[in-house]
Amino acid sequence: MKKFILFVGGLVALMLLLINLGPMELLGVGLWLQYVVFKKFVKSDSLVGKMG
Repeated sequence: MKKFILFVGGLVALMLLLINLGPMELLGVGLWLQYVVFKKFVKSDSLVGKMG
């Protein structure tokens, strides 16, 4: 019985991990995009280049 409860707990943990992978990937993409935009902002010399 104890092994069955551990197995069910493992399945629940696996399901929670899989459910949370999508938002974590989107967070990573968002952080990467923010980094790229910031690097281009810092590299730009003109005010117009920094605004658009």
